[in-house]
Amino acid sequence: MKTKKIPVWLVYVVGAFGGFLFGYDLGIIAGAQPFYSVELNMSAIQEGFMVTFFSLGAMLGAFFMGGLSDKLGRKKMLMAASIIFAIGAIGCGLACNICVLLVFRAFLGLAVGGASALVPMYLSELSPAHARGKLSGLNQLMIVSGMFIAYLTNFVLADAEYGWRLMLAGAIIPASLLLVGSLIMPESPRFLVRIGRKEQAKENLSIMRDTEQEVNAEIEEIQKTNQVPRGTIAQCFTGFALPAIVAGCFLTLFQQLTGANSIFYFAPKLFMSALHIPEKDAILGNVIVGGAFLLATAIALPLIDRFNRKSLFLTGGIGMAVCLFAMAYSFHLSSQTMTTSIAGTLSIIFTCGFVSFYAYSWAMTVWIVVGEMFPLHIRGVGVGIAGLVNWLGNIIVGQSFPMLLDSIGAPVCFIGFGVICVFMAFASQKILYETKGKTLEQIENYLHQQNNRKSF
Repeated sequence: MKTKKIPVWLVYVVGAFGGFLFGYDLGIIAGAQPFYSVELNMSAIQEGFMVTFFSLGAMLGAFFMGGLSDKLGRKKMLMAASIIFAIGAIGCGLACNICVLLVFRAFLGLAVGGASALVPMYLSELSPAHARGKLSGLNQLMIVSGMFIAYLTNFVLADAEYGWRLMLAGAIIPASLLLVGSLIMPESPRFLVRIGRKEQAKENLSIMRDTEQEVNAEIEEIQKTNQVPRGTIAQCFTGFALPAIVAGCFLTLFQQLTGANSIFYFAPKLFMSALHIPEKDAILGNVIVGGAFLLATAIALPLIDRFNRKSLFLTGGIGMAVCLFAMAYSFHLSSQTMTTSIAGTLSIIFTCGFVSFYAYSWAMTVWIVVGEMFPLHIRGVGVGIAGLVNWLGNIIVGQSFPMLLDSIGAPVCFIGFGVICVFMAFASQKILYETKGKTLEQIENYLHQQNNRKSF
């Protein structure tokens, strides 16, 4: 068996680093928004466009880069995403007007959307079945770490000259790290088997497994499910692949409709408008929320494989709903002058509670399941379609939330998000199939066996 030249942990960390790009951009835009919107004289609709253009780019990136990875490989597409991200970051930092900023936000979206589809798929294809949840969950830990670093960067640069420009351009640093790190990453063994490079697949898999016997057994299992030609978009919506597409799109759409990104994109604006506090204090509140999100994710990661995926979706959804209803009440209190300080404290506490429930369930577990649920012959296309739907939901929330916040207020917004969380928590139990502890090939075989069912 080939001697391991790359530490296994390094392969997983570098593979997940695309999530850091996503998280950094998600976090940095929240802190930059109060400053560029003033300097560029943006309306609420234009603030929503910042999310919409980014998400449109991400839809295209998730769909096309996910699909291209079935032809060109997971590794090459991650390298392409890092280059596109670096160019977009520089463009945003140098933008001279709203139109230029929107164009480069869309360019950034291409990279982030691609990474959001590629990373879960890549990690799931490298991970052993018994630890796939934990290892695939590294993507979410990287996302949250990127967000937290971005929040700290926002706080440090809040009073700096050209602060928002430095915030946005700073994304070139993690993009460069991913590009350099991707040079050492092994290509997915499942992709290599797919294109007929069995020996290289065995060589790459030997880096990730302990024994030659384990490698040979897994390669043989991969080959048994590798008889169908590379899939097309049309094949995703027929036969045994359809239930996976339905479930994947359900997960990624409702991940957005939880309202989580209304907090991640607009938390400073939300705290400023609802709690009547200055920009620097609002950004500090965002740092606290980001710290809670990171802590909850770090605690959940080593424990994730102990619990059924469906149980995580149920408990997380209910917990999020309770916190959203409590947030609505606390923001309602802020309208009472005598209770503003109490309302501010409660708002932060309940927001931290919401992101903690979200962290282990509809954040981390969604992308674990999406990365493992699709048959090999359409995995890239399937994850791309699920990613496209995810970013469609992102557009809906990102474009509408600033206007809803100005028109109906925070309490009504969060009551609505809470109702959605209750629905999706229980709907997930009907729609999803339990994937915990199963190999990717066992999951695919199950889909074949349930070919005549409409859901799984």
